[in-house]
Amino acid sequence: MELPRTARAQWAAYKGNRVDPADIQPGDLIFWAYGRLGSTVSHVAIYVGDGMMVEASISRNRVVLTPARLSDRGFVGVARVVDGAATPAAPTA
Repeated sequence: MELPRTARAQWAAYKGNRVDPADIQPGDLIFWAYGRLGSTVSHVAIYVGDGMMVEASISRNRVVLTPARLSDRGFVGVARVVDGAATPAAPTA
């Protein structure tokens, strides 16, 4: 399976597979819109279970295991990748 390279492209491909944060499972992707990009998705992490996620940290310059921030400022949503298949997102008005 091959995921798109950027967080924005991953959200575009998988936002049709949105998951309620209460139903998050290991392997689900968590998305945020941070910084200069404003409302554009710019960060993604992978939920690993037990309230934890793995993410690339720019400030620490490495990949880190941290508590999942499902209500953090900038939180956009959770999406599930199922066998690599993207579900087309519903059109927006």
